[in-house]
Amino acid sequence: MREERESSSRRAALVFNPTKATADQVRAAAVRLSAEAGWEPPLLLETTIDDPGQGVTAAALAAGVSAVMVAGGDGTVRAVAEAMRGSGVPLTIVPSGTGNLLARNLGLPLDNPERMITATFSGTTTSIDIGIADVERSDGTRSEHAFVVMAGIGMDAAMIANTRPKLKKQIGWM
Repeated sequence: MREERESSSRRAALVFNPTKATADQVRAAAVRLSAEAGWEPPLLLETTIDDPGQGVTAAALAAGVSAVMVAGGDGTVRAVAEAMRGSGVPLTIVPSGTGNLLARNLGLPLDNPERMITATFSGTTTSIDIGIADVERSDGTRSEHAFVVMAGIGMDAAMIANTRPKLKKQIGWM
């Protein structure tokens, strides 16, 4: 069990996708609500194309954060959950994507980022399962990938890989 620090020295990290329309709003709310809860200012960590969340989340965990918030779509949530696997640190999902499938499945509010951020400091935690796909490529190399909603191969994976971001924004959640 992870030993908790006193509330005055607790710190959260916000891992966020800067391309999402609500990124500025979520960052500002995380800073304000951390202060209101008596926590230290949060670490604000942006994802990139090269690091969709695993690296910055690992850095936050190494820094000893008490909680991690993730603001982005399902891909960002998946990457952060993968890095947090087995850490014992609570993860708060701040839905900011098009589909937000995990957030929908968990019944989280999709239109109120402040409510989810506040839950980081005063909410109850719920454990969920994380699946692991052990991938062996044709060249013999192997890698593990976590998933929290679903995993797809073949046509499903090709459809997701080939969906243009602009089209996702135009169509939105169906």
